[in-house]
Amino acid sequence: MLLPLLLLLLIKQSSCYEFQPSLGQQYIQFPTSTNNSSAQKHYILAYSIDSEFAMAYAFSSLINSKPVWLYENPTEGWKQIKLMNSKIHFENLTQREQLYVIAVRKFFDQGKIHYDDYINVLKHIYQLFPTDNEVALFLVCILFSKTQPEIRGYLNRNPKDRQLQIDILKTILKNNPNHPGALHYFIHVYDEPNSALFALSNAIQYSRIAPSSPHAQHMPTHIYLRLGLYKETLIGNLESDEVGMNIGTNSEREYHSIEFMHYAYLNMGRKSIALEILENIKTLFSNDTYYRMQYGIMYDRHIIETQDYNFTFNNPFDLIVCSECISMGDILWLNQINSGLLLVKGLSTVKNDKEYNLIIVQGYIQQLENMSIKLNKTLPTFSISILAMKFQLQAFHEYYRIAITHDEKNIALSYAKMATELELSVNPPTYGPPIDPVKPSQELYGELLLEQQQYEKAIDEFLNVMTYFPNRTLTLLGLARAYSSLKKTNLAYLYYSRLINNMLYNSDFGLQWYDEAYDYVVTHLEKKSYWNMNWKFVGIIITISFVIGVITAANIIIVVVLHRTSYDWRTSNDSNKRESDLSVRKKKLLKPSLRQSCSGTSTTTAAELVLATKRRTNAQVTRMLLAVTLSVIIFNIPNTIFYVGLLIFGEKAYLHNRSFVNMSKDNIAIHKTRFYSEVIKDILLNLPYVVNFFLYCLAGKKFRSIFINEIHQLLIDFHLIEQKERHRIYGTSPLNPNSIQTIGYSRNVGCMSPKTSSSQVRQSVEVLFNGKNALTILNRQNESLSKQEIYRSNGNQKCVRSCTREQ
Repeated sequence: MLLPLLLLLLIKQSSCYEFQPSLGQQYIQFPTSTNNSSAQKHYILAYSIDSEFAMAYAFSSLINSKPVWLYENPTEGWKQIKLMNSKIHFENLTQREQLYVIAVRKFFDQGKIHYDDYINVLKHIYQLFPTDNEVALFLVCILFSKTQPEIRGYLNRNPKDRQLQIDILKTILKNNPNHPGALHYFIHVYDEPNSALFALSNAIQYSRIAPSSPHAQHMPTHIYLRLGLYKETLIGNLESDEVGMNIGTNSEREYHSIEFMHYAYLNMGRKSIALEILENIKTLFSNDTYYRMQYGIMYDRHIIETQDYNFTFNNPFDLIVCSECISMGDILWLNQINSGLLLVKGLSTVKNDKEYNLIIVQGYIQQLENMSIKLNKTLPTFSISILAMKFQLQAFHEYYRIAITHDEKNIALSYAKMATELELSVNPPTYGPPIDPVKPSQELYGELLLEQQQYEKAIDEFLNVMTYFPNRTLTLLGLARAYSSLKKTNLAYLYYSRLINNMLYNSDFGLQWYDEAYDYVVTHLEKKSYWNMNWKFVGIIITISFVIGVITAANIIIVVVLHRTSYDWRTSNDSNKRESDLSVRKKKLLKPSLRQSCSGTSTTTAAELVLATKRRTNAQVTRMLLAVTLSVIIFNIPNTIFYVGLLIFGEKAYLHNRSFVNMSKDNIAIHKTRFYSEVIKDILLNLPYVVNFFLYCLAGKKFRSIFINEIHQLLIDFHLIEQKERHRIYGTSPLNPNSIQTIGYSRNVGCMSPKTSSSQVRQSVEVLFNGKNALTILNRQNESLSKQEIYRSNGNQKCVRSCTREQ
């Protein structure tokens, strides 16, 4: 793509940058990787073809600035600027190109770095051209000089500059989610304990869009490590190393991924592989001082993470002298390695009975103090970290070699506490694995407290380490031992299990820490399972009791309502019946003849009985529907309360802007409460489907009768019970089966015969419910009755026939 553009420039003599702004992105995509050298070749080729190509000179000069690595080479940068000044015609450039030229001139003016001038010009360009992603990312890149934690620590960085970085990156990624430069810097900006989780998705995306870049495969592991994902960290750096070897670009800077890989192997109990990596790098010492420095930092970590203090004497390694380390980044890295070497040499001397020498240890302590004083002006944050390492070694020495009494032990603990306070004041200023200090101060303090049997304090220190270096093997081991000593079996079991399942699951055979964790887990597994089963059983019983209690309370309310409703209906029926009897007596006194009395009384009384039956049926249906409705309302109340509470006190209210490692016990309790409330709510929401059946039985007499008859018939069909013979009772009234009548004439029923079929009565009631007049029904019934002779007595026969003639 580059060559055709340059040929086009030779013809039209137009601006390459204006024609294709993304050309500069070849540099900006990977500013901290070895791809810078590849970008440099393109720029040299560009201005060798077109000597007036101003942007090629400008971008070429910026290769000498790598703020993330704290690498600046202003001398070489100024050489490129002077070459550019001698070749270009400034007045022929576009406005944007002129501003770029001004920016780099001010940046490397006279061979010195001028951050503020350069940043101000870039901000001006960005305001004029907000869609120019190159200037936006150059601005983000140079702002690391203000926000780099290696310089100021996380607590003392310029918050406005960091926020500007975040705003620019979000704007670019909103328009182009796959922009490699923006994704890369996004990881660096969020590479800190409290915000790493927010960069996880972009980190994964970065590795996917640039599968052929070793550095792009490595960068997500910065975030993985911040989250305690050691397996993912190992895989990412293995992929980075494989890609680098396949494309032949696995040069110095890509050994940074080897460093991460080595640290992951150590924490996963793969000491043999970690040692093999060290030996492979050792063979490169003769090539470059850089490899000695790379070996030195991994050497420090190897001793700290394995606690193999004999390794120092079996594999001696001296402090590194680097005359070519002139940039701030190289000076910082050199002193990080040498301070770590002084610390591990001092710890190893204290722990080795054969090699222990008081004067030698005190010499290491003094060297650390001198180094801290020397770097106080140029690297103040790092100076504090070195001072913390000095107090670490002093505490370790005091506790294990000098202190005898309890008070003397406490003096040693006070040194360790001072180291912790110093380290936390810069909170800690490092990317990736621990490096300054190479041993987290709180972890060392926790280990000494554990030795002193101050278990509660030790737990607090270990938990604090988990907030910025989560899931370190030594931290998990310290937590497990402290909880075990306090007889807190569940928590000890938790951390020992995490050691086995997450960290040491594929460790070297015979690793002492794995054996310790495995023995504890196996010993307490059966007991834990027993208690877990008991607690689950108790939980089930409590849940069932709660549900039964709710159902019982709901049914009591429903029964009370039904009882009051039923009482009102019975009162109304009794009143209607008394009024009916009174009217019948009045009519009997007024009617002179037996025929009229017989006819009128029978018609009126039967109609009133049919209407009473209708009222009773309506009352039963009303009660049943009322009961079902009340049950649905009662069981839906918890669902409504839960929904409203979720809107007010939802998870977002306490998860917003928090890392998962910083969740408090109260947050976890809220989450548990929400979970169990949702379970109970779902149970209550489905209970009406079960409860309605019992409500139908309770409130519906006919439903209950049919159900009992069906069950009774089912038992008969399966020959579980015998069917009883039915005996007809002629004295039972068809309209009221519960009332017993004598065979013969009845004043209450009028002219109805006790032999009247029940089907006729049901037919009359059904017709009445369809809106027919009760009197018409009774007239039809009497017509059918008149055709039958029930009794042969003269009085009764005369009554029946007279009734027939009357009709």
